[in-house]
Amino acid sequence: MDLLLSSDNKREKDLRELVYFVQSERNYWKMSYVIPGSGQILSGNLWDGIFSFLWNSGSVYLMYDGFKKEDMLGGCLSLLVFLRFYIGNIYSSKKYEKENRLKEFRISMESLKKDYLRNI
Repeated sequence: MDLLLSSDNKREKDLRELVYFVQSERNYWKMSYVIPGSGQILSGNLWDGIFSFLWNSGSVYLMYDGFKKEDMLGGCLSLLVFLRFYIGNIYSSKKYEKENRLKEFRISMESLKKDYLRNI
């Protein structure tokens, strides 16, 4: 009887940890507001993060250069390019974080299934 109770307590603890894992967020994507591409790098997508940082940096440079030379059309077009890549970077960071959490959740569920099926 004690063995059954301890097994149930372990299962309850495992399920509570799983629920906490599902509800918790890492919020790596918030770093992309500060440094574009950093949320993608922290989520494990190194090259996407680097390319995002380079595109954002390049468009900021072109925007600055356009406004400095009083080329309003070029500066405004560069601003639009920057905003497109900046917002896309944040969206991609959220997407990658969600995919990683889902993948980790599936791995956790598989290990729990194996543990509990072995004990039956």
